[in-house]
Order: sequence, then structure tokens, then C-alpha cells
Amino acid sequence: MLTEVQKKARRQGIGGSDVGIITGHCSWKTRYELYIDKIGEGKEQPDNDYMRQGREAEPEIAREYEIKTGSICIIDDQTYTHKSHSFMKGHVDRLIKNQNGLLECKWVGNYDSFGQWGEEGTDQIPRNYLLQVAHYAAVVDVEWVDIMTRFESEDKLFGKLKTHKLYRYIRNYKLEEKMIKAERDFWVNHVQERVAPEPTTPPDIAHYYRKTNGKPIEADEAMELRMQSLHKLKKEVKEKNNEADELRLEINTYMGHHDELVDCKGKVLATWKKTKTRTKIDERKLYADLPDIFNKYNKETECSRVFRMGRK
Repeated sequence: MLTEVQKKARRQGIGGSDVGIITGHCSWKTRYELYIDKIGEGKEQPDNDYMRQGREAEPEIAREYEIKTGSICIIDDQTYTHKSHSFMKGHVDRLIKNQNGLLECKWVGNYDSFGQWGEEGTDQIPRNYLLQVAHYAAVVDVEWVDIMTRFESEDKLFGKLKTHKLYRYIRNYKLEEKMIKAERDFWVNHVQERVAPEPTTPPDIAHYYRKTNGKPIEADEAMELRMQSLHKLKKEVKEKNNEADELRLEINTYMGHHDELVDCKGKVLATWKKTKTRTKIDERKLYADLPDIFNKYNKETECSRVFRMGRK
């Protein structure tokens, strides 16, 4: 997990995990979201189970690597900066003692992504990870990066199944040249110039146009047709959601008090389990009993714009 110092350093340049976002090879974050992070307007990503499991697995993955290769890994918390491009930063998982390489530890717990990994010993790994390790190789100036990967899945009979595979990226200077060009363009022409990349998702658009002038705009013919299409789609979605709710009701009724629905071979078709108990602050009671404390820690947030369709 990154320290507060490392988090601050990430806002002062491009890190390894940023490269896939910049080049469009990342599904969980857009270029626009990365831009607002870099200029200090983004919200810190909340921790989740996937991130937590990845962090917890890292020491074990590193030990597996040492056993497999006979190498000695060294933990290094410093922030590296490229010798020629100061906007390129890096925090590596492990250095390799007396070798001109690095170790990157990966935990893969999503079965759907297993197919993105190729033959062991190659650099056939997801593109965003390939760019990440290429960035680290350039920043730290090493000739290769080993990617030790733990694939983890759930099995009905045997529980958690773990498989470790070792991949290697050998420095590719042609790829590196293109990567640095893309990073420089993003950092210089967007972050430093304060010119936002094009918004590409509804949340991007909502942030970009978060301020309103309070005035109406007249729809042209094309926009009126789009509104008609949206009304039609919303109606179809509502009908499909109603159908889905009816099917779910039948399935839940069939399951009754059972946690799982399985097929004849034991494959899980659905689960219906209790969530963990959550605790939350009773704001009304806190305000009634301790108004000064409530007001001291109460914080106003900027209101967002809400899109509502007029009646057809």
C-alpha cells in the first residue's frame, strides 16, 4: 500500500499504473479521471477487497519467486524518477539483489481475466500490465522485469485454488519510445497546460460540466430525435427490469432458506447470502445529543447536477 508521501509523489508525475489509462488499455479509469487526479481535483479511490487481497498476497508471491528462481528480493520504498524525463515516476514491488532486473507481483482473482495471460516465461500479459512494467524498466533503468503471478479461484469441492506462474518482460526500446511519447503528451499538453482530455463517460461529463449558467438551450431537430430514442429505450429497459424482477422472485422463492443454487454437477448458478453487518453513525441522534461535535465535523459537499427527462 502506498504511503502518503508516495501518493503525493504520484500526483507530481506519471506512475506505472497510469500508463495503461493514458493509452486506453484500462477499463477501470478514464484519461479524464486520471487528469483530474493529477491536478488535485480527484477523489481518492476507496479501498476494496480486490486491492486488499492483492496487497496481502504480495509477500507470499515474492517468496514463491525466491523459491522458484533462487534470487533474493529487496523491498525498496523509494520513489524513482527517470533520468531524462522527470515526469516519469515509479514505485517498484521488489529489487533483485545483484541483478539488473525487478520483480512485479500480481494477484489475479478474477477468473474472467485468466485468458488474458499467455504462456509462462513470455511477456504475454494484459497490455496495461505490460506497459506498467515497461515504464518501471525505463524509470529504474534495468534490462528486464519478472512478473510473478498468483492465479486464485474458488472451487466447490477444494475451496481456494492457487497457481503461480512466472512471466518476463525484456526491455523493448521501440515500445518504450512510443510509451514515453504518450506519457509526455499527457503530462505536458494536458496536466501542465490544464487542458482536460475529452470526457468519455457520464461521470466524466458530469464533472466537466459541473457548473451551470441557469439558462435553457433550444434542442435542434437531431437532439429532439435523440430524446425520443432515449424515451423509447428507457421504457424498454423498465419493461426488461420488470421481467428480471419476476424471474428473480421465482428463483429466490425456489431457493428458500438455501444459500446457493447449483446444477447437477455442483456448479454454482447463484448465491443468496447475508451481507456482513455494517455500523453507521446515527447523525440525527448525534446532532441532538452533541450538536457542537456534529457541527465541528460536518462538511458541505458540492452539489452535482441531476439529469431528468421531461414528460413525452
